[in-house]
Amino acid sequence: MELADSGEAMERLVPDRGRIAVYSCYFGQYEPFHRHAVGPEGDWDRIIFTDHAGLDAPGCRVVRLPEGFGGLTAKQLSRLPKLWPERFLGLYDWVIYIDNRARLVMPPDEVVARLDAVHGGVAPAGRFLVRHRARGCSWREAEVCLRQEKLDAEEMARLRAWFHAAGLPRNAGLFVNTALVQKMGSSDTARLNEAWFGAFVSIAGRDQVLLPNVMRMTGLAQHEMGMALAEFAQWPVFGFKIRNMFRRGMALPEGWDRPKTAVAADEDGSDGGMADPMEQGKPAARAASKGEMQVQDFKRKHKLGERLVAEDAARLDQGSVVLGEDDMKLYRYGGEDGFDLELYRKVQTEANKLKIKNQFVPEEHIAILSRYMLDQGAKPITGICHGTRRGNEQVWFRQYLGPQAEVFGTEISDTATEFPHTIQWDFHEVDPAWLGKMDLVYSNSWDHAHDPERAFAGWISCLKPGGFLMLDHGWNYLPDRVSPMDPFGISEAGLVKMLNRLGAATGAVVEVIDGGKHKRHQIRTVIFRARA
Repeated sequence: MELADSGEAMERLVPDRGRIAVYSCYFGQYEPFHRHAVGPEGDWDRIIFTDHAGLDAPGCRVVRLPEGFGGLTAKQLSRLPKLWPERFLGLYDWVIYIDNRARLVMPPDEVVARLDAVHGGVAPAGRFLVRHRARGCSWREAEVCLRQEKLDAEEMARLRAWFHAAGLPRNAGLFVNTALVQKMGSSDTARLNEAWFGAFVSIAGRDQVLLPNVMRMTGLAQHEMGMALAEFAQWPVFGFKIRNMFRRGMALPEGWDRPKTAVAADEDGSDGGMADPMEQGKPAARAASKGEMQVQDFKRKHKLGERLVAEDAARLDQGSVVLGEDDMKLYRYGGEDGFDLELYRKVQTEANKLKIKNQFVPEEHIAILSRYMLDQGAKPITGICHGTRRGNEQVWFRQYLGPQAEVFGTEISDTATEFPHTIQWDFHEVDPAWLGKMDLVYSNSWDHAHDPERAFAGWISCLKPGGFLMLDHGWNYLPDRVSPMDPFGISEAGLVKMLNRLGAATGAVVEVIDGGKHKRHQIRTVIFRARA
């Protein structure tokens, strides 16, 4: 059916097979149509909103919103039913939105039954949302979208002004928009949804970024699902390669729209690392993704709990994440009795042993940093690499800085002495013999600090005049990556601000450089230099 551009579109769709609607949106020529997104048939309506004439979707009600409907672009039309379902679906009791690249895997009546059960038999009207697993900050999400070119500079400027005007704090929460569940009948939620769509049209085209501030401005908090996205939906079913093949007019491989073996359950609305047909048969290293790394992290953290004795695991459960200045988070070991240094050292030692075979930064990264210092006219001789596990960083610095370089590493684990030029040491401590004696202090493990200000101040105090403090940064150092294994997270801008504050009497951050990649992921290095 085709809806006209008039007020009659309100509540136009009358329930056919039941009072639950599962719906998706397919607009423009951005990616192939995934007909299985809305899940299997049953006693519920499956609806596809689209601007395509004659879209083939067997077993579904196809609702066409023609070009120019409401004066909206194809992108804006694709969000109209998603964000503001009252406009079309007001006669249903429940509506479940599912992204075109996802698939509903739990029957919708079971989703409803689960929510009813959680709320004592009858769930309240309103939206039910899944918290974002990787990030909890609209500011940070916007910065990620800007880097990925999903927002342009003008949209980012409007977003920042809008956030500032509303006083949106950092880490105010973020919700996954891949799948949205709503019980109809709430006038407050209808008002929230109208405001949400209005912000999408007028502020910026990233609905996930907008929602926390819309909720704050309207004062209309919504409900949490109480289950992970992966429990009721798969994301994504197809990846960027399929999308790019479609855009180039290429034939898609057989089975592109069937669920693949999940290597990740990334809930951020970006590629979650599902196995793509185009990657089958390639070495695992070439198919590595952020999602795969997150799954590895999850498995290691689970194994960490198994390695600790019951008493230590119980003490670890007493810890909590605290917020700090400079857009940072810190996992605090210990309960009401204060910081538990013994537990910290046990956890870090066991975490080191879990990852003992891993080498995070590649040799080329150390070569880039070495060339940078030499190009600056420096002739580094002495240096420390903190938290080096296998000791490769100091070996490579010695190689690329020349035979005169005496660079050693520190590692908190008792495995330290098994590796070259490495001492067992807690990098929060400073040997008086190091003060003012180092041409270089480097770390890619600073996210393991329980007291980062103490660690950084100590490292800066070790620099000679003209010496370099080099700290790597990337997605895995962000605040929402914080855990007992990696207790400290901070944004790149926050790290720069912190170093400049702590080292104001000694020097300043001179630049942040690109240091190559870890697999597919960019390494950025913040460079603080002591004044000569």
